[in-house]
Amino acid sequence: MCLGLHPEACTSPSVSINVQVDGHQPDVSKIHGVVRALFKQRDAYWTERKEEEDEMEQDCSASDCSSYEPSDNPSDDSEEDQESDTPVNNNEYNPMDCEDGGADMNTTPGFAAGNATDGDYHTSEDENQEEPVKKKRKKVRVRQPTSSTRRERQRAGNSGEAYINSSGKEKAAKVAVPLPDCRKKCNLKLTPETCSELCKDYWGLGKVSLQSCYLTNLLEVTEKSTQRLRLVSPNRRKNRKITVNYRVVVKGANVPVCKGCFMKCFAVSSKFIERLIRLKMMKTAGTVPRGKTGKPVDEERLEKVMEHLNSFPRYKSHYARNKTDKNFLHSGLTITFMYDDYKEKNPIQPVSRWIYEREFHSLNLCIKPIKIDTCKTCDKLETAVTYATTTETKTAAKYEQELHHRKAEKARNQKTEDIKQLSDETKRVIVFDLQQCLPTPYLQTSIVFYLRQLWVYNLTIHDCGSGRSVHNMWHEGEAERGANEIGSALFKYLLDLPNEVSEVTLWSDTCGGQNKNSVINATLQTVLAQKATLKIINQKFLVSGHTFLDCDTDHSVIERKKKNAQNIHLPRDWYNLVRNASKKFTVQLMDGYQFDFKALSKGRDSPFVKRKKNKAGDRFLWKDVVWLQHNRLLPQGTIAYKETHDKDVPFQYLDTKRKKKGTLNLTLSPSYYGPRAIPQLKKNDLLKMLHLIDPECRSFYTSLQGDKEEDHDDYDPDIAPSTDEEESEEE
Repeated sequence: MCLGLHPEACTSPSVSINVQVDGHQPDVSKIHGVVRALFKQRDAYWTERKEEEDEMEQDCSASDCSSYEPSDNPSDDSEEDQESDTPVNNNEYNPMDCEDGGADMNTTPGFAAGNATDGDYHTSEDENQEEPVKKKRKKVRVRQPTSSTRRERQRAGNSGEAYINSSGKEKAAKVAVPLPDCRKKCNLKLTPETCSELCKDYWGLGKVSLQSCYLTNLLEVTEKSTQRLRLVSPNRRKNRKITVNYRVVVKGANVPVCKGCFMKCFAVSSKFIERLIRLKMMKTAGTVPRGKTGKPVDEERLEKVMEHLNSFPRYKSHYARNKTDKNFLHSGLTITFMYDDYKEKNPIQPVSRWIYEREFHSLNLCIKPIKIDTCKTCDKLETAVTYATTTETKTAAKYEQELHHRKAEKARNQKTEDIKQLSDETKRVIVFDLQQCLPTPYLQTSIVFYLRQLWVYNLTIHDCGSGRSVHNMWHEGEAERGANEIGSALFKYLLDLPNEVSEVTLWSDTCGGQNKNSVINATLQTVLAQKATLKIINQKFLVSGHTFLDCDTDHSVIERKKKNAQNIHLPRDWYNLVRNASKKFTVQLMDGYQFDFKALSKGRDSPFVKRKKNKAGDRFLWKDVVWLQHNRLLPQGTIAYKETHDKDVPFQYLDTKRKKKGTLNLTLSPSYYGPRAIPQLKKNDLLKMLHLIDPECRSFYTSLQGDKEEDHDDYDPDIAPSTDEEESEEE
């Protein structure tokens, strides 16, 4: 009787058992008790075995049990896979791990027929005894090899070196086997030293793709030329349809060999050769793809590249922060400059320019355009939020930051709404801004970086409805670049508007010395007095740091033309370049159109006065104003203003008219009664460049007036602070 059967096979307790003890029949009830105890022990064993298998499956699914990694070398025919595929009989077990004996009553000691005693059997009382609970074995998770270990194992296998595979089995190094005596007499053609050298060179390639290409070129596959006729037994005809000729190259000469010696010479398997033959027949050109090429760059060199890239300060785009997450570098940088600087700091084995640019773009970097910069207020608030020491300080900084962003967003939305309301010819929305100064003469010679040049100014007035722009241009030998010059350009532009226009809205940045001051206020008051068809002039300002205007697009067009500009020797060359940059550009020369609007609010006889309080007695500050309105319905000299772009908020009023004045006398006088003198030091530098320009243009520079009394250094108008400061006075 075998107790290793399935429980359903032996379910009857009245099974017939023929066992004799000391020549007589034992007690049947005792035998039944033994059988039931064995059945119970067997069931407990299988239950425990099933729980262990379920637990093992759960552990494998949760952990990285896929530690098996196939070797990239298909010539490695491992026998361990065949050993692991041997079926295991899960039904073999020992249900009698206790003192009672084995599972088979005929073979287990103490239970064999004729040798059993009454003491060897369990009585029926033993059925009620509880069996001891066995503790489950704790699963010890085997540490999986790291990626570096797998890479090293793969490298050793592809190079023919000795290594230990994932199963812990040691693999011997690949060496050439001495050639046997064959039909082609290969052992006479190839010496053992030659075979060893060929094997060493082959495995020295180190990559399966290269090794495959090498061996494929040594195989010649042709169709079978002859077929032996087997008339007696046609079924014995072979199915081979191709002939493969094997050869090796020794000192440039092809040496034909047999297949066996070919495999022994290169230490490869027949399975690998057959795979190469199949791939060679599948490809039209008869080649095996090599895969990726190129030598990888070691991590240490890449770390130096990243360290150099991270050494440059980065900025976030403020105008386009909702559209891009790029990190901007300083506008003066170039990738060429950065790469040259990297090579100077890392002269030993620097990476190529291509790899440097690849890492540059991987960091999401971009060279910052000139007109795109960060907001000073945003940077200050961001720093306050980042380095706040208390929760209250951080909360207050975040609130102020959010308020600042909302103001900027509201101003941009208001500008967009004003443009959408251009339904007829009675309204105009224009923006104006100064372009970066244009140096004259504009030369590519390095000497100009050490000499001062003449500045050419360009105030762009852009019509948002038609998309056309007027470029008011002059050079510093004619006028400065302040509020008077800005007001003169606006004055001429507004007077030239068609009579159908009754309302104009001006948008600009918040530069106090040029756009938001009493001089521009006097200019717009004068426009209303001289142009009767114009009823309302709105002047609105964007939030500081968020002042991207349509003029900046026009300036970028000029900058692109500037890159290809040649022979810019005179200011008129700049005028022609701007005029030809776009069909929508018009150049207005300001020579003879400069008026002194500053005189209208300067002195006790002037018609306007600078006040510190509005009509309600509240303090008035130019820096807080975001909306100014000059309305013909208001008393002369009175302006309406707001500190918000909200239309629902009522206007406040400021009286700029001087008291005891009747009708205002707005007579304009020229700002300059002749050419403006430039610093003498600048003129001297300009004269040093005469040999680099056209001889016909030299008379222009010699005729410039130099102010010998000025001993200060020249400054860049784009970065120097404005000299137009607002001073309030009150009668």
